[in-house]
Amino acid sequence: MDNTKNENDKDKKNVIKRNDDNNIKFFLDKDIILNNSISPNAKLVYIALRYYRQSNECITFEYLIYILTGMVKENKRLRLKLSQGLEELEQKDFIHILFKDNRCYEINLDDIYFTTQSSSDGFKNFVMITLKELRKIINLDNSATEKILIYFCYLISTLSNVDKARVGDKSISCLATMFNSSKSTIIKYNKVLEDNGLIYISKSNKVAVDNKGTILNGYANFYSRPCDRSVADASQRQKEQQASISERNKTVTKNYNIKRSLSQKLVWLKKGSEYSVEEIAEIIEYIKSAIDNYESLVAKTELDSEKEKYDFLCKQRIEDLEYVQQIYDRLVIEENDKRNMELIESLEDEETDKDYVDIQDEQEIDIEEQIIEYLSEFFKIEMNDKLLKKLRSHKNEYEKIKNMIVYNRSGIKESFNNNVELDDVLSYVKLKLLKTA
Repeated sequence: MDNTKNENDKDKKNVIKRNDDNNIKFFLDKDIILNNSISPNAKLVYIALRYYRQSNECITFEYLIYILTGMVKENKRLRLKLSQGLEELEQKDFIHILFKDNRCYEINLDDIYFTTQSSSDGFKNFVMITLKELRKIINLDNSATEKILIYFCYLISTLSNVDKARVGDKSISCLATMFNSSKSTIIKYNKVLEDNGLIYISKSNKVAVDNKGTILNGYANFYSRPCDRSVADASQRQKEQQASISERNKTVTKNYNIKRSLSQKLVWLKKGSEYSVEEIAEIIEYIKSAIDNYESLVAKTELDSEKEKYDFLCKQRIEDLEYVQQIYDRLVIEENDKRNMELIESLEDEETDKDYVDIQDEQEIDIEEQIIEYLSEFFKIEMNDKLLKKLRSHKNEYEKIKNMIVYNRSGIKESFNNNVELDDVLSYVKLKLLKTA
């Protein structure tokens, strides 16, 4: 009995010793790791099970936790996740539980076993992580360690071989789509992994811009493990150079297309087509540029035949410039005349509006003078500015008296005899004015 116990302890020590080797590699099936229909808990169990080499294994949660954390202690939170993940893997036929009791599971692992070598079934796509990386992530002080681990596997799966290293340049958007997550989550997970020395991110401080300085797009990050950082930086610089050449080619193509368009407009302008002042100004600049180019070619060319050709073309462009400049000057004069006429008309309209306002003001003053005159006569008191101000404070009554004067220039007294409403108004006003006078 003691001998059996000693042998078990010896086996356990040997296993732990093998486990403590941080260079142990986990080769993970990409079809499982990148499958968004499989939960992070199930993927966590799958990663731990990939440690095992035999078809049938007797597995305990304590040992799975040890594989993941490197610590022999109870972890109820992790145990629950492993229990849920194990059940999901069985339901989806990735593993087959042959026997289980309160402590141990006997599991057939044939369906998750594969070789990294090419076989008759083809080459298996896999992603590789180390035991050190696995434990470092699981032991992070973060509530999302399982998701960060799976994202790390996603990210590592995008790396490609470059100069005996592995680097990748997937964009944040692409990684977010792959991981079925948001860009902000990817950025957050990247920072956690970078801060803890699990990945290296080569970031560009340059952006692609057009001729006007408008930012077109930034350069994507390059990712690698920290040991491959020099290759990641070199790849970033190479991409910037290639992008810069590409942008220059775009600029050359764009300038060529602009010149071609202006050349066609010149032809159609000489045939009688009409263009705006701005378009003709662009045609003039194009002609001037062509003249400068031909004059430069004449000066540089040594062959007489070539000199004659460029000189002839230069003279043609000079004639074109004189012709187009005449059209431009005429259009500018016409536009100036048109703007001047519009300005004159606008000023005349303003004067008319001002005169109208002055007339309105004069009419208002005239009406108020009549109100003072008629009310003074009617009330047998001397109306003044103070009383008129009081009258204005009674807006409804003031408006009714004013309207009566406007529409009945014969005066209030005559209107008063034929208008019961005005009688009430005047009585009300008299009472208020005399009371406040």
